[in-house]
Amino acid sequence: GGPLLLLVQLAGCASNQTRPNTPSHVKHRRVWSSMRAFLAKGEVIQGVNHHSAAGNETYQERLARLEGDKESLILQVSVLTDQVEAQGEKIRDLEVCLEGHQVKLNAAEEMLQQVR
Repeated sequence: GGPLLLLVQLAGCASNQTRPNTPSHVKHRRVWSSMRAFLAKGEVIQGVNHHSAAGNETYQERLARLEGDKESLILQVSVLTDQVEAQGEKIRDLEVCLEGHQVKLNAAEEMLQQVR
């Protein structure tokens, strides 16, 4: 029972048990909202315009294209930053959970040694 219960608890820690009102959940929602907005524009990293500065492109057209590319890259950085922050929070949550289970495991091992 004991080791199996510990494994079940660890598995529960790794699963997504975030409550709807936790900051982590709010952040995930914001990341997905940003990502949806980003994808709705039809832009991905490879989607940045790679037109050559051909002679038929005016200065104004090139400037507008580059400004669009800049906005797209700023949005991509924002989305990726939010994802990194959310993953960092998840890692910290799992580390706290792991520490708690390590304490329980150490206590169980001590009890086992006393029984022997």
